[in-house]
Formats: sequence, structure tokens, C-alpha cells
Amino acid sequence: MKYKFVISFLFISFLSINRPPETLTNGEIRIVPIIENEELGPDYWYIRTIKLYYKDKLPHGIELRKGPPVNSYCSDETDLTFYSNSDSLTVKSYKRLSCEILAIYNLSEKDSDWLKSHLVYRLKIHNIITENKYYVNIDNVSYFKNLFTKYNVNY
Repeated sequence: MKYKFVISFLFISFLSINRPPETLTNGEIRIVPIIENEELGPDYWYIRTIKLYYKDKLPHGIELRKGPPVNSYCSDETDLTFYSNSDSLTVKSYKRLSCEILAIYNLSEKDSDWLKSHLVYRLKIHNIITENKYYVNIDNVSYFKNLFTKYNVNY
């Protein structure tokens, strides 16, 4: 009986370590952290890249002769601002044209350190092309701090 408990504990521990990081979702907005060096094991994991998925909605859809209507703007650059109670951090996406917008951010070591040491309560998504801004309140204010503390131990 004691061995079954130990084996069960080790199995659950293994599953929790090797689980991918949780995606932050708020309505149609999703932030997906990407683990680097996943094949090398937990001691070598770090997060430098995050993906942001969102739609910059048009006030009125555009009907096309063929295909579904277009209901959102396209963009090739989006700024993402993380707000804590005392400070903020803004990162710029790679230039990549997308209509169901996928913005990709490569974070520096300084950005990672900032996210490790601050509780983020709000995000601002700024579409540089349309000048539209979206604010997202974060329910789990320790999400980024926990994420970067867990995965960027040696980074």
C-alpha cells in the first residue's frame, strides 16, 4: 500500500512538471507562452516568446462576393503593455501581417525579470496600424510572475 502511494505521488509530480504552461484566456484574447528547450528537461526550460491572439473588430463587417465576410482589421504590428500597481512594461511584436491577429513577442532577459518581479493586473493591446486599444483585466494577477518564476529559473 505504501509503495502505491509513493508511485502515485511520483506520477502526479511528473505530470505537473511536464505540463505545458497554462494559456491566459479572456474572451477572444489568448496569450500562449512558448517553452524553449522542452526536449532537454525542466532544468533547461525557459520562456522567451509569447503569442497573443486577438481580433480587432470592424464596426460593420465587409461582405465579399466570395467567401465569408471580413469582420476584423488586419495588422502587422501590435504593442502589448503589462501593468502592475507601480510600473508598466511595453513590448513590441514582430512584424507579421495577420487578420485574425497573431502577434509574437520575443522577451529580453530584462523583460523576463520584470515579469518575475511584478504582479500584472491589466494588459493593453495596441494595434499600431488601426490605433485601436483594448484593455484586459487579469483575474489571476500572479499569472506572469508564477509563469516566469517557474520556467525562467536559470534565464
